[in-house]
Amino acid sequence: IAAAITSQLGKAKLPTHIALAAQGSGLPRDSVILLEQIRTLD
Repeated sequence: IAAAITSQLGKAKLPTHIALAAQGSGLPRDSVILLEQIRTLD
């Protein structure tokens, strides 16, 4: 399963958006996981 991640923190706050801090995640910036955009990979 893959989910889209964006660093645009101004996105609408939806129940499907999960905040992800850069510190401890290995990402260069604070980000938001967009769980309404999940995909399954085969």
